[in-house]
Amino acid sequence: MIDRYATVDLGSNNFQMLLVDVIDTEVRVIDRLKDKVQLLQGMQNGEISPAAMDRGLRALGRYAELLAAVPPERVAVKGTHALRIALNRDHFLKQAQALLHVPVDVISGKEEARLIDVGVSRHLSEALGIASGIASGHSTCLVIDIGGGSTEFALSRREGGSRYLQRSASLPLGCVSLMDAWFSRPELVGAAWAGARREIAELCETELKGFDGADIVVGTSGILESILTVCEANGFSEGLISRAALGEIETALTGGRWVADLGVPGLAPERTDIFPSGVAILATVMDTLHIEVVRFSDATLPLGILYDLLGLDADPDPQAGAVRSVIRQLGLDAKQGERVAKRAVELLRSALPGVDDRHVTLLTHAARLHEAGLAISPQSYHRHGAYLLQHMNLRGFSADERHALAWLVRGQRRTLPTLKDTGVMGQRFPHIATVLLALRLAVILERARHPATRLAASLAMSGTTLRLNLDRESNRYALTLAGLAEESLLLARQGYRLEF
Repeated sequence: MIDRYATVDLGSNNFQMLLVDVIDTEVRVIDRLKDKVQLLQGMQNGEISPAAMDRGLRALGRYAELLAAVPPERVAVKGTHALRIALNRDHFLKQAQALLHVPVDVISGKEEARLIDVGVSRHLSEALGIASGIASGHSTCLVIDIGGGSTEFALSRREGGSRYLQRSASLPLGCVSLMDAWFSRPELVGAAWAGARREIAELCETELKGFDGADIVVGTSGILESILTVCEANGFSEGLISRAALGEIETALTGGRWVADLGVPGLAPERTDIFPSGVAILATVMDTLHIEVVRFSDATLPLGILYDLLGLDADPDPQAGAVRSVIRQLGLDAKQGERVAKRAVELLRSALPGVDDRHVTLLTHAARLHEAGLAISPQSYHRHGAYLLQHMNLRGFSADERHALAWLVRGQRRTLPTLKDTGVMGQRFPHIATVLLALRLAVILERARHPATRLAASLAMSGTTLRLNLDRESNRYALTLAGLAEESLLLARQGYRLEF
């Protein structure tokens, strides 16, 4: 059964709307809208300016068209910092509710932090903890959301399969408000930097006691995504925001090498105005809380509002839930996926005794989804499957993990990708080449698609030589042997020797 829901976030910088279909407990995004409204811009004497109010109401007029088809009880609209502090908010809310035909709830800063944490919690994977060297089962996570008018913090603890919010805070400190106060003239960013950082530090040191020492730090919101994009585009860091990478950006901004108003390498032009203030806030927070690395999640407040509306708590295994959802959506043969997964893991463990769980988990997901491309066409289905997985919204998977998953599905058959240089994937998953070989062999061995024809096999590796030990009656499996003979030729082109 499919139910349609909608959530609207009336943020200080952006208004966002999310329209989704909920199937079981999985969410499929149907449409999303985002408008740069900047309610705080031009605010005087604590009142939203007529121009900002007009921008906001025009955006809501567009949202109303989509909301017309959603039952009012399945719509949630939340206002945040700008509407919390505006003296004339009632004037705006009255017109907003008349347009949307649903009530608007202006939430507290702590409630905003809680909802952001709800959104992120269903997308957090244990893989984050493993990548950070955290013992499985127990970890703390700090979520940071830098908005237009405030910055929210939520510290939670994961124990086994449960996650508990320990404390939350909201600081009256955001990209737009800081820009207006310190960085309204981009050419003077360097001169204003030290003063802005001192002001932020004083607030952080007072309000963020007890928020340091988290095992994992996750950043969300548009400005965090912009900072990550700039880090990657300029080669400062890959897949995360490190303190060293942020220092490179600070040096470029304060030294005059980058003038935000003229453009920042890797940054969309519409984001340049608030970029320096976002960097200043994040850098100060990282210094105050002794944070070395921030990872990014695209699960923002609208998703948190939705999950809260649905009563969904943190998922102990969001990746597995996402994989099950894809299998259902695409109508895949789940039993065949399990057969290939079981076989592939057996081969990997026999080839690499003691291989860590990251590789086993990635291989299991890839095997279960290896036939995703059949939903498009049986011809070149490995290519179609890779494209789908690279672009689908896979809850719980980071961008790097999604890329690795797509790479494995693409490389499961026919021409091999280059195995000796796997780039960033090879740093995150040092045995990914062996993972791919195990998947390819499993696909060949399970081609008959029936347990009655299962051929016992194990894999041993020595350098670039693979020895596949088969059951003595393997001569009865002509199709499998032909597939392995073809595979040995393909592997030989990349310097591998397959014996069976």
